[in-house]
Amino acid sequence: MKVRFDLSTNRSSRNGIDLVSNGTSRFVNISMVTYNRIGFTKEAIHSIAENTSYPYVLTVVDNGSTDGTREYLIETRKEGIIKNLVLLGNNAGVAKASNLAWHLEPLSAYYVKFDNDIVIRKKGWLSDMVSVIEAVPGLGAVAYNFEPISYPLSTTSGMKIRIKRGTLGGACILIPNRTREILGYWSEEYGLYGEEDLDYGFRILHAKLLNAYMEDEDIGEHLPAGKAARIETESMTASDGVEERTHGEYRKWKDARRKKNVSLLGRFNRNKLLYKLKIKPLYAASQFSDRVLGNVRRESLESGLIEIEKNRLIEW
Repeated sequence: MKVRFDLSTNRSSRNGIDLVSNGTSRFVNISMVTYNRIGFTKEAIHSIAENTSYPYVLTVVDNGSTDGTREYLIETRKEGIIKNLVLLGNNAGVAKASNLAWHLEPLSAYYVKFDNDIVIRKKGWLSDMVSVIEAVPGLGAVAYNFEPISYPLSTTSGMKIRIKRGTLGGACILIPNRTREILGYWSEEYGLYGEEDLDYGFRILHAKLLNAYMEDEDIGEHLPAGKAARIETESMTASDGVEERTHGEYRKWKDARRKKNVSLLGRFNRNKLLYKLKIKPLYAASQFSDRVLGNVRRESLESGLIEIEKNRLIEW
């Protein structure tokens, strides 16, 4: 394995780096996983920088992009917009890369998984999420709804939220430390593209916590069509009217992965049964993050660019 560090110091920016250096934990670690789709990534990062006032750091893990994304991320980090940047030599998958980003800011009070095809259009989006999660102690997670359907609005602890009896979409989701301490991280059992958000949402419910969407269902856009794709329950074929035309092969690949994971004998239904029977613990550790960080000097993570070449490490 070969690990290279660039220890040049980031310039201070609007992303809360100064606050973090002063030792406070009241900030959010916004994590983004990228794999090509540079146009989407640029829009997503720009929307965060333009519309976020609550203290945060931006952590990005790239899964081996080849379309110029890596070069763009390196420049964006130099501008101080990205605090932590990890460049993986090949694709470790969504869950593993997201967990690695989660681990890079252990002092943060909140973690946000922010997909690189989400564009926020309104200021105050993050402050509102933190306000809700702090006001409603029974919430395991709160997210913005990018599904193509709406959910009923109710008032809980003085906050207007949309409690969902099922699980939340993971496109823009906030998880507080109190939930992480109970449930841990994203399950790494679902491969490159799986049902880690479905799995986590089920574990939240099984821990007798609530899943809820925010009141505002028009906070931004899910690229390319504005909302997430509608999934046909039997075939597991997703359609948003755009992606199946513009990125048809990628859409088919994702559909096939999902169909395999949620089939009757698939990984998710097996895990769901094991959770219910209390055979499988609700807490999920991240072996991938532990092994990656075990090969990187801790003092280098706080301000450095971490570049890991293609090797067996990514297969863990």
